[in-house]
Parts: sequence; C-alpha cells; structure tokens
Amino acid sequence: MKNIVAVSAILSLFAGASYAASSGSNERPDVAPAIVVAENVQQVAAKSIYTTKELSRANLNPSDTVEVTVFPSTGLIDKPSSAQ
Repeated sequence: MKNIVAVSAILSLFAGASYAASSGSNERPDVAPAIVVAENVQQVAAKSIYTTKELSRANLNPSDTVEVTVFPSTGLIDKPSSAQ
C-alpha cells in the first residue's frame, strides 16, 4: 500500500513538472514591441563624441560621420522652487 502511494505521489510530481515545462504557463506573455523612431537626428564627426578607445572598439575613424539623436533642451537643470 505504501508503495502505491509513493509511486502515485512521484508520478503526480512528474506530471505537474512536465505540464509546467511544456505549456509555458509560468511565464509572462511577451509584450508587443514599441516602434520608436528618432525624429530629430544630426550627423556629426565621430571624434566629437567618442574617445580614442571607443573609436577603436567601434572600428571607426575620427573623421567618420555618425548619426546621433538630438534632444531639445531649455538649458535649465531644474526649475527653481517657489518660496512660500
């Protein structure tokens, strides 16, 4: 009797593990990727934004042009808080 209980317990554990592995029920569903396009881009010389080490790692010449995204800014770091 003990053997039957032990075997059925082991089989139920294997069945649960195989169900979880095959169905993927324990994983989050994939989120649809957001399509993003840079609207404000500019071409600049690679030497103006990369160091010599970064240029060699990226296999770029200092005179090569690279495309960068420009983020408009007002130049302010933080608005001053209003004194109350």
